[in-house]
Amino acid sequence: MSLMQNLYDCHVHLNMTQFDSFRDSLIEECAKCLDFCINVGYNEKSSEESLLLAYKHPFIKAAVGLHPSYASQADQRFLDRLSKMLLEEEVAALGEIGLDYYWMKAPPDIQKKVFTEQMELAAQHKKPVIIHDRESHKDTIDILKAFRGRVRGVLHSFSGDRKMAHTAME
Repeated sequence: MSLMQNLYDCHVHLNMTQFDSFRDSLIEECAKCLDFCINVGYNEKSSEESLLLAYKHPFIKAAVGLHPSYASQADQRFLDRLSKMLLEEEVAALGEIGLDYYWMKAPPDIQKKVFTEQMELAAQHKKPVIIHDRESHKDTIDILKAFRGRVRGVLHSFSGDRKMAHTAME
């Protein structure tokens, strides 16, 4: 039993390989103390796995999306698949999406394009987003401004300052 009522974890990756040997027992323990959690996808495979976990465990909701590190893998087929996944009742959010100029695994122009495309899907499907922002504050804010009033969500991996936080909340 949870020490707190209404305890949620809004960002887990229960499908990652380091949990393979004890995933079932981990999920069982999480179910005892969490009212719900959001298992967050970061590429196509992990998004599919996240959705499968949500089908199997009622306290798990899925977030599906393409992390900026995988932005170079985005194509129309994936975006179409993502749009279909967003129709599923088990999908709580679109994420983990955004920009990451620290690791720079995909060029900034590709990251911005894919982030914008996913924000557009979030607006169309009226789903909140889980935004990854690392060393990309100005571009992240510029894209958020373009969707002001159309998309809501949370900033994750946020490393900006107080001014940026206030701007993002506007």
